[in-house]
Amino acid sequence: MAKRKKKNVRRPAPRPVRQAPLFDQNNAPVPPPRRAGRNGGMQQIELNLGEMPARAPAPAQRPPRGKKSRNSRARAVRRRITKGEMRRRRRNRRILAGLLICALIITGVVLSFTVLFKIETITVQNLDRSTPADTGPYAEEAITAALGVAVGDQLYSFNAQEKAQELSLEFPLLETVEVYQHIPSTVIVRVQPAVATYCVQTTAGWATLSEQFKVMELSNTQPAGLLSILGLDVQTPVPGTFLQLDLPDPTEKPAEQTDSSSGTDSSASSAEATPAPTAEPEDRSGDLLLLRQILKQLEEEGLLDSVTQLDMTDLSQISVTYDGRIKVLLGTSNNLTYKIQFTQAILTSPDGLSATDTGTLDVSNIREDGTIRPVFSPD
Repeated sequence: MAKRKKKNVRRPAPRPVRQAPLFDQNNAPVPPPRRAGRNGGMQQIELNLGEMPARAPAPAQRPPRGKKSRNSRARAVRRRITKGEMRRRRRNRRILAGLLICALIITGVVLSFTVLFKIETITVQNLDRSTPADTGPYAEEAITAALGVAVGDQLYSFNAQEKAQELSLEFPLLETVEVYQHIPSTVIVRVQPAVATYCVQTTAGWATLSEQFKVMELSNTQPAGLLSILGLDVQTPVPGTFLQLDLPDPTEKPAEQTDSSSGTDSSASSAEATPAPTAEPEDRSGDLLLLRQILKQLEEEGLLDSVTQLDMTDLSQISVTYDGRIKVLLGTSNNLTYKIQFTQAILTSPDGLSATDTGTLDVSNIREDGTIRPVFSPD
């Protein structure tokens, strides 16, 4: 490679350094004479320095080598704190704050159960909060006494829902019983009397039911003037409880039946014997839902007050008895709404059945086009 040529750069000449003039003692000017004091001598000046310290402060002593003061050790400790230590300290503070809050809550609960919220008033109301309450055949004093709560007890010393269930069993002629605890010192019992509406036949006799299927009472004879419900496999009813069905246990297997005849060879009978086919039990778990559906539809069509009997023994041939003189065959639960509407038109219209007709009305036959072909068979 070719060597680069150095450029000639002109540098400025150095500036001359100025030197201070030398002192010439012989040629130096004579200083002016000092003015003498009044006494012709030195002048004495008094300085106002205030109160002088009695003793000069002692110099600070340095700590011996290898030992540090408290402040220096504290600064060293602060410098040694890490982020992990800071996180642990914050976590400990949160834990301590949580424990304090829990202690305050526990203290409040204990105070509320021991000192605060003492019962002063126990009242009985209707469901619409009006008074005096309609308690049916019972007295308000009997209801408040059965509540098991007295004035002066703690307001939250009992479970309101459990008390309501106990009162419902104690007073079966009450449709609804509700118990409320109102701060600071009031217990409210809201009730609604039951109205006998239905009756159902059970193994324990005839059970009188309210509108919501609450068992009001049991009797050996059929109650008069009530809509009787047949075909329900009801559990042993208990007054004060709601109607429940006696459903088979799905986990229980039916016992196998074998065909064996006496006087035959055991080996031959065992070879020829086959278990008899057992029919699966019919699912009746939806009977209560179907019952409510039928009753609701009858009420909407204005027939419920005139129906005297509802038979659900065979779910493929459900029937109702109207006014004690006409048996209406509804068949299955398919198109149930349409069947009941058609029945209402036949029973109440001027062109339908008269008020003196008796017999059986079959509305279970539905044509292919969806219409019903009614058949009336007079007695």
